[in-house]
Amino acid sequence: MTNKGQKRRPLSVKWKLFVYLCLFAAALLLALWLLQIVFLDSFYKAYKRAELKKAAQLVEDNIDNIQLDALLQEIADQQGLSLLVADPDGPAVLCRQDGMKPSLLPDAPQQIRQYWQAAERGGGSYIQNDRQPGRKPVYRPSAFAGHAPPPMEDGPESILFARAVSSQQGRRLILLASVVTPVGSTAEALQAEFWFICALLAVFALGLALLMSRRISAPIIRLNQAAKRLGKGQFDVEFQGGGYREIHELSATMAQAARQLSRQDDLRRELLANVSHDLLTPLTMIIGYAEAIRDLPGEDTPGNIQVIVDEAARLNQLVTDLLDLSKLQAQSQPLDLQVFCLTDSVREALARLDKLAGAAGYQVIFQQDQEVYVRADELRLSQVIYNLVGNAIAHTGDDKRVVVSQLVGAGFVRLQVSDSGPGVPPEERQLIWERYYKKSKNNRRPDMGSGLGLAIAKAALIQHGAPYGVDGGPSQGSVFWFELPVEPSPIEQLPE
Repeated sequence: MTNKGQKRRPLSVKWKLFVYLCLFAAALLLALWLLQIVFLDSFYKAYKRAELKKAAQLVEDNIDNIQLDALLQEIADQQGLSLLVADPDGPAVLCRQDGMKPSLLPDAPQQIRQYWQAAERGGGSYIQNDRQPGRKPVYRPSAFAGHAPPPMEDGPESILFARAVSSQQGRRLILLASVVTPVGSTAEALQAEFWFICALLAVFALGLALLMSRRISAPIIRLNQAAKRLGKGQFDVEFQGGGYREIHELSATMAQAARQLSRQDDLRRELLANVSHDLLTPLTMIIGYAEAIRDLPGEDTPGNIQVIVDEAARLNQLVTDLLDLSKLQAQSQPLDLQVFCLTDSVREALARLDKLAGAAGYQVIFQQDQEVYVRADELRLSQVIYNLVGNAIAHTGDDKRVVVSQLVGAGFVRLQVSDSGPGVPPEERQLIWERYYKKSKNNRRPDMGSGLGLAIAKAALIQHGAPYGVDGGPSQGSVFWFELPVEPSPIEQLPE
């Protein structure tokens, strides 16, 4: 027995399909039972009423036809009905045909007028169910062996339908009658047939349920087992789809997820290796120079101390970039959105970079033709610009030339950073934004920064909701860009 606090294990897909198909078969049998057994008499009487109304409409449509009596004869013979057309204002029945004996229709003028009045009160039609007079019982069922039927005290049930119409000769009353045949014996035959159908359908439904549940659940079970292996870190698992489009699409999606997880795992391993290397290098330099200053006389020179300071600053920059990247990806710090001049912000970032890149012979050119204002976090956006330009400096060609362009469109501004380096192949344009990703060709680490610049820029642009990307191709140079909506300048917003 399970504890009350313990959740009951849900059924598998196979058994759920089996249960649902069994319930469908049970519902089908129930519907068959209700229609063929329980409501058979009601359906039969409703059918007889509809038959009388249809025949009355046919007679009404031909009420002035000189061959009306022939039509009544045909209806009476084919459907076993009694029909008459009478004049409620006169004493005579105009025409009459009986498809059964004895006739169920009245012929007295007084009765004709009563049915006419009843039809008028009913809006033109009147229908009634009646019982024919029975006969006197002539035997007792107990006097016979077996289950002798009881004698009928009432006669058979009949349905009479009256329709009041107008013709060219005056008012006319159409009367139709039909005997309601008892359905008891028919119901018994259908009931016996029902139990046979029930047994046959139950066997067929159980077999079909087992077959369908196995065929539908088998590929899902295989996918589930493969997903469990994927959850254990087996990224080389194969997902096999079934014969269904949805299962095939799910299998393809899971296979793509496995490839992405494998790639992310490789990037994680590479990240750990690169971070460990980048942390170890300055630490080794710091420890080596510090030990030399401690153990060797005369080594406490300003140059050696400056090496320790530079390596410590490099180590601090790497840790700071890692923390910034983690905060941006987690979005733990909200944006400080303000309207500021993007053009001035780019100039300030390039001025800081010029002190480092200019000494090495790099040339950074800023192209713009107007002042542009945007609404963004200026500190984060300056970091994006600094990282994109630093990446371009690290990968530009022998001309050591980087071009920063400000392009204004309809309601937006695009800032793009172009270099003359080897370019980025199309298949790697999404991967270069990852941490420590190394290009497959012509790669060299940046001369400046921590190697996390593009990942930090990507996280900041995503937080701003800004489109970004990289264009260009092999041997064509790279063009990194992002876009922001243009805002009116503060001067334009002042009232006149």
